[in-house]
Amino acid sequence: MLQEFTWQQFLVATMVLSLLWYLGGWFFWLRRRSRGTGVGTAKSSRVVPELLSSVGGRPLPGKVQADDLMGKPRLPAGMELLSGSELGFAGADGTAGRSDQLGLVPDLLEELKLLFRELAERDGNRHDFFRGLDRLKAGFPKMAGHPQLAAVNEFIIDHAPFHLSAEDMERLWY
Repeated sequence: MLQEFTWQQFLVATMVLSLLWYLGGWFFWLRRRSRGTGVGTAKSSRVVPELLSSVGGRPLPGKVQADDLMGKPRLPAGMELLSGSELGFAGADGTAGRSDQLGLVPDLLEELKLLFRELAERDGNRHDFFRGLDRLKAGFPKMAGHPQLAAVNEFIIDHAPFHLSAEDMERLWY
């Protein structure tokens, strides 16, 4: 009996039956949705905001979170959630604060590193160093009275390719 059908007749019948199947499913889904009992109704659309009302145990701003049977999740002892702006790292001695990590002193140290590298490449001398330092003083005018000035001077003494006297260090920033 199956030998009496051609491939063309088989494929046409398959396509027609598939089309009827999908149209029937679509009408059934559309009818259920219009009655309010199917997918996409008010009952099932409430699930997503309830799941998204908290992140990591903290409620999102402006969201009211209902307590569930288990209660609110708690972080392990000694842990807390921080935003990216609250994260910082301490120095080797553990005293470096956030203001020491960002701002005037680190920027100046980077510029000094570039100046020392330039002096090393060009075989610069003391006069080249003081000319470069004059440019840095113009760019960092608040450095003269900064509380971390001693640390910056120590960095300069450690990395300078020549000897700087105590007198040179006293008049360095003024």
